[in-house]
Amino acid sequence: MTSAAMLACNNVLSRNGKRLAFVGSLAGQQQLWEKSLPDGPEAPIVALDSYIRSAPRLSSDGTKLAYQRRQLSTGYRQLMIWSTQSRNEEPLTTPRNKYSIYPFDWSPDGNSLLISELNPDTLRREVWQLPVGAGPYAKDAEHKIISDPDYGFYHPSFSCDGRWIVFQAV
Repeated sequence: MTSAAMLACNNVLSRNGKRLAFVGSLAGQQQLWEKSLPDGPEAPIVALDSYIRSAPRLSSDGTKLAYQRRQLSTGYRQLMIWSTQSRNEEPLTTPRNKYSIYPFDWSPDGNSLLISELNPDTLRREVWQLPVGAGPYAKDAEHKIISDPDYGFYHPSFSCDGRWIVFQAV
């Protein structure tokens, strides 16, 4: 699916099967890439800069991509949204400390994301629901779904109708 010289990982396919997003390493440079299927060319989401982008998640309609962006010099992370129409990235959150924050699933209506974030006090992962329309200050509007000082919560996902959320507790 990708060129022979590219090492691809963290692949995510749109629900309609027409768009692929992935982290690709080409000539030692890691970037987020997109590809229209079945035979469109692969293209970087944004030009190389001082950030590492990872953990891509396509919206159910395939028009938006959520991902983590990490500043190389500081390690600070934030969530970003990239639009297939405007081809611009916009911040969903302000830069946060070095603790990791990852998007995991879009709500069926595309209005919010389930994210997993490390709590710096307990060093356990919590699951939060983040409204997409609240960026770049979505942190102020997010809703904690679950946390526990004895467990970490990973890989949250919405049910198809959005009524249920499943996750892994470790």
